[in-house]
Amino acid sequence: MTDPWLTVVMPTYNGAEFIRATLDSLAAQTEGGFEVVALDEASTDGTPDIIAEYADRFPIRQIDGAGLNGWIAKTNRGFDLARTPYATMLHQDDFWRPGRMAALRRALDEAAEAPVFVVHPVDFVDGAGRVIGKWSPPPSLGRGLVSPGDMLTRLCIQNFIAIPGSIFSSEAARSVGGVEADMRYTGDWDFYLKLAVRGPSLILRERLACYRLHGNALTLKVAADAELFATQLAAPVERHLPNVPAEARDWVAKRAAFSNAVNAALAGRFHGAPIPWWRLIRQGLALGPLGLPGYVRDSRIIERAEARLRMRKEG
Repeated sequence: MTDPWLTVVMPTYNGAEFIRATLDSLAAQTEGGFEVVALDEASTDGTPDIIAEYADRFPIRQIDGAGLNGWIAKTNRGFDLARTPYATMLHQDDFWRPGRMAALRRALDEAAEAPVFVVHPVDFVDGAGRVIGKWSPPPSLGRGLVSPGDMLTRLCIQNFIAIPGSIFSSEAARSVGGVEADMRYTGDWDFYLKLAVRGPSLILRERLACYRLHGNALTLKVAADAELFATQLAAPVERHLPNVPAEARDWVAKRAAFSNAVNAALAGRFHGAPIPWWRLIRQGLALGPLGLPGYVRDSRIIERAEARLRMRKEG
């Protein structure tokens, strides 16, 4: 058996509906090299029992997550427990495509230097596992190694990385403090920005995992507290904009502000609030003839919106 080089951090809570598909996708990897750290917080639907069924198919450590309230606390504890050079996050409703481990290992072996962060596209899938879209890094980042400055320039505008769509240095994850405990809505984005500044990122273009959109997903329940959501959208940009190269800082700030305004409006619409079309149109036009197309390209707004609209139409 291949020695593990990747720790899969899996926070769970009452995940019985989807977690078999998640674990089956791990068991289907023809190349080993991973261990799973599953942290459960008092599930009542048999989730830990389901996880235990897979203990003879790949290395699993089940951790009692009592007292670890929410996915962020469990995830950070998982980072602390990682014993491998790289780690990845996998939530109980997402899953990997066949060959993900082999593709990641090959990409690392071929890279000119060891990346801190590896990012790849994902498929959006619905509750039944049907593909309803894709989510990918901006084409302006290309493929291969990119510098911290280039990565931050795009990532500050909008988070384009799905939870199952990256791996990263375990040491870096711990050294940056993991995911901020008080950032329920945008903690992953802030975490990725903290990683990006630590060294080169490696951009892949294969869709190696699936990110599930369904009615109980956190991303579809946002903005119940609109003010908190807006504050948490602004926080990653405010924290990390100073790390963006000086020559790009102004236009990145403007596109990021517009992206956050669009995200807040769309989240509000999900909860029944009207979209402030005229305000958004004025703000978008103020970006200029290059700024607005640049926002559309780098925010991946079309990919994100199309998948959610298709899910609603088919659901």
